[in-house]
Amino acid sequence: MKSTVKRVTGKNDQLAVDLGFGSARARVYFQGAHITSWKPDGNTEVLWLSDNANFSPGKAIRGGIPICWPWFGGYWGEGNLSQHGFARTAEFELIDYEKTEFFARARLRMVSDSPYPEWQNCLALEVEICLSESLQVELITTNISDKTIEVGAALHTYYQVNEVTQVEIPELKGLRFKDKVQGFKIFSQDKKFSVYGETDRVFLNPPNTVHLIEPKINRTLAIESWGNTDLVVWNPWAENAKNMADFDDHGYRNMICVEPANALDNRVFLRPEASFRLGNKISVNP
Repeated sequence: MKSTVKRVTGKNDQLAVDLGFGSARARVYFQGAHITSWKPDGNTEVLWLSDNANFSPGKAIRGGIPICWPWFGGYWGEGNLSQHGFARTAEFELIDYEKTEFFARARLRMVSDSPYPEWQNCLALEVEICLSESLQVELITTNISDKTIEVGAALHTYYQVNEVTQVEIPELKGLRFKDKVQGFKIFSQDKKFSVYGETDRVFLNPPNTVHLIEPKINRTLAIESWGNTDLVVWNPWAENAKNMADFDDHGYRNMICVEPANALDNRVFLRPEASFRLGNKISVNP
């Protein structure tokens, strides 16, 4: 199978790299090492991207696979630091790539430092994206300081769906979760999971693989993850979508986020020179 790796200029003159494997295509922007598109057959998009997504320096892109790092959600320490960390708007460079008959692979490294002094010169981040019959992305975090550091992270993956209320994720049944909509109270997913309103749940100790099923269009996505303690499932629903300038008003009906994460209190303690990997592999109709 022919594979390609090509530097391109994307929206608003933002630099990106395109991966190709046979007919499959994926695009990764250098800002945030952000995957914005994956078309396994060259035509059908798997990832959801807002019609109002902002492709400007210093602005996070709404949709695709944003990287939440080195914390997920609100910052746990002192100070009013940005939601989901600073990797989403950081600059990355392409440091390695490989084209074989089995895959196309790109490895990017974060080159801009943290805007927050307390987070400067302490962590290194590399992101590896591998395109084959599936799409795989992995974060490699290394502690380059002389002290132990707490790290949270997530691959905030937005999936394009035909109708979110018809989505099924069978493996969530029986899991405990923290519900942000209800003040992070802990519940058990006793019934079949479904989306019928604002959904923001942190599922605890999920299985390594879950399946995102759309029975009406006969499509199943296998989502395999590693390095995570949690699986976050999110849909903002109508009112919240309207309140976000970069989220098109009706887009919530056609997306769902399923995110391998180390969220809330489930942070990783990295000793000096230690590394930590968080990854996700997505396959269509496995």
